[in-house]
Amino acid sequence: MYVANYALPLLTMPYVARVLGPDKFGLVNYSQSYIQYFGLLVNFGFELSASRRIAASRGDKEATDTIFNETLFTKITLLGISFILFLFITLAVPSFWAERYLHIATFVTCVSYCLYPTWFYQGMEDMTKTAIFNVLMKFFFTSLIFLMVKTENDYVYHNLAISVGQVIIAVIALFVAIRKYRIVVVVPAITKIVTVIKTYRLLFFSTVVVNLYTGTNIFILGMLSTPNHVGFFSSAHKVVIIGCLFVTGAFGQAFYPYIAREFSTSRSKGLKIVKKIIPKIASLTALLSIGIFIVADYIIKILFGAAFEDAVIVLRILAFQPFIISISNLLGVQTMLNLQLDKVFYKITLGGAILGTALNFILVPYYFEIGTACAWVITELAIAIAMYFSLRENGYNLFQKNVYLPSTQIENV
Repeated sequence: MYVANYALPLLTMPYVARVLGPDKFGLVNYSQSYIQYFGLLVNFGFELSASRRIAASRGDKEATDTIFNETLFTKITLLGISFILFLFITLAVPSFWAERYLHIATFVTCVSYCLYPTWFYQGMEDMTKTAIFNVLMKFFFTSLIFLMVKTENDYVYHNLAISVGQVIIAVIALFVAIRKYRIVVVVPAITKIVTVIKTYRLLFFSTVVVNLYTGTNIFILGMLSTPNHVGFFSSAHKVVIIGCLFVTGAFGQAFYPYIAREFSTSRSKGLKIVKKIIPKIASLTALLSIGIFIVADYIIKILFGAAFEDAVIVLRILAFQPFIISISNLLGVQTMLNLQLDKVFYKITLGGAILGTALNFILVPYYFEIGTACAWVITELAIAIAMYFSLRENGYNLFQKNVYLPSTQIENV
């Protein structure tokens, strides 16, 4: 699935970057950055909360059906709210209204966020068939970009092709899940939907604040500079984010329900699994970061062309991100959330959001895309360090061999 979502675009990226140029390339990425806020509301952190609930209740069909219905219809409700907010903001802001067709084409992606039950397949640890289907369908719709984007004036079609493809895949994946697991679809009472929103709002806020120091980088850069600068940063950002998401995304989401199940059995078992994973992921991402730093100029030239030469230094700065983010993901998502330290996780990510936003407003007006890159790296590093010391304060030092207490003592903790 992550190959389909993030690596397949590498097939079209050299073509799209050259056809659209830095200006329009920055514009389509700015639109994606704008729409991601509505996507966050639709997702509401269910990839973490709902998958954790499904993993813990997998043997109970009635409970599984209840979780499925509550999650699906809560997302549908949130999609409606998102659409109203989108219309209001787009109408109210002149710059957004000027590119309304682009933003509408990009907003269609939120429908796929609503319908695709990734959280369900994760919790059931059943991703194989849907992953294969996802790759095939994404390959087809990615290929459409070559047919639809011929000049820089076709930039709207770029985001439209991606959005429509994702919606079709989401509808089919939802139908397959319902049929395969014989889920009885029942619309829950509005009070149930409100309860779900109240219960998991903390994880939602955590995902929002995480986005404030990741995706908001592009948004603030677009506000304080030109589409050209956004294009330079976006090109380097896309390369790095693919490396990050293969580790924190593909591996992280695959591990999460498995680790959650181990933690539900015993904290000691869950902690031992995390301890085994850390050196492997850290080694892999360290090699990846070093490799990106060394060949950054070749990556930019091959993927984006000579017009994006200014992105090389940005890519070298961001090359450290796969390693830093993988460590914070293991400490935060895989460990803190499974230890039910949701409040600690939220406080750290909120602090990171405040720091990242402040750094962007301070650095971007003077250093543009380079300032954005530095702000992101500093923020991620601060978050990883804060998570490490917070876990130590709670009695969990994942980087020492003698960290693990006997299981009875750990349960007391």
